[in-house]
Amino acid sequence: MSGLCLLVALTLSNIGSAKSQNYHEVLRMPLSSFMGPDRFQYGCLSVPLKSDEYIVDFQPHSPPGGVHHMALYSCEEPYERQSVWECIDPKHICKDNAKKSALFAWNLGAPGWTLPAYTGINTGKSSKYLIFQIHGRTDLKEYHMDKYASVTLEFTAERPPLDTVLKVYGIGGYIPANTLGFTTDVACPWHINISAPIIGYALHTHDYGVATSAYLIRNGTWIEIGRVDPRYAMLTYDIADRELHVHPGDIVATRCTYNNHRTTDVQMGFRHSDEMCNLLLHYAVPHSYADQTKMTQCSKNAQEFHWEDVFDNIPPLASDVSGDTDQNRYLKTHHLAKKV
Repeated sequence: MSGLCLLVALTLSNIGSAKSQNYHEVLRMPLSSFMGPDRFQYGCLSVPLKSDEYIVDFQPHSPPGGVHHMALYSCEEPYERQSVWECIDPKHICKDNAKKSALFAWNLGAPGWTLPAYTGINTGKSSKYLIFQIHGRTDLKEYHMDKYASVTLEFTAERPPLDTVLKVYGIGGYIPANTLGFTTDVACPWHINISAPIIGYALHTHDYGVATSAYLIRNGTWIEIGRVDPRYAMLTYDIADRELHVHPGDIVATRCTYNNHRTTDVQMGFRHSDEMCNLLLHYAVPHSYADQTKMTQCSKNAQEFHWEDVFDNIPPLASDVSGDTDQNRYLKTHHLAKKV
């Protein structure tokens, strides 16, 4: 791991250096971290993060057959001080998870995301740490040893009019054995007392998911945020031009639909053999609200919560990925293969 230590040291020397204009930094993690008898399932590395700057662009990179997921967090203190550590347990990312902020997530094959010019992701009022997390694979080949999983970030010291923050929606429980069309639902009231424009969103499952959807529910009316086939790579869809706002009193709701042909249940969890159901909702607020909203989460249990028990007039297309969706429009103009 000596090469890795050197690489991390070089990264540490560069990140957050003072520059008057926008600048780019690259975070890298060798795929060798996920090979051999001591391989990680999730690997984390930390780098110092300069205060009161903004991240305005994420460009992840991974070779074919590389890593499953990448994610970026900020925290006041990393869970470990060593160069790279195992962090499949979400409590092992930051020492104080109550002050952890999720910034961005990606999976293999997806493009990056450039935030709208009027917004950015603030690094905080005091110096913190940026945590780069990788979910590796168990089927990496030797010829990948010289490749890297990396992300290029663009920083600026200029404060934009609005701060973009992230709210994560998720599911616990399990997918029953021998079940087709099983749905998991989550819904939570909007958590702050101001309206906020939705800048972008991403929807995600693992291998058993066949449809995911997200909605705003306003006075009984369902407003579609997006529907995707999660068997494609997870894009962050930029919908700033739709001028879709979430208002106090709204409910944000997500549904994932699964086919489980196995004779055993599939648990929700963080391993690749587990399942997930996530909506990552990026929205923009005035700077004074940003600290109040960071790393807010909404979660439900697949066996205990169902839309049908709470809502009327559930959209019939909630488990249908056809039609004029952000994903289908993207697929018409860009090459994007299904996940393997």
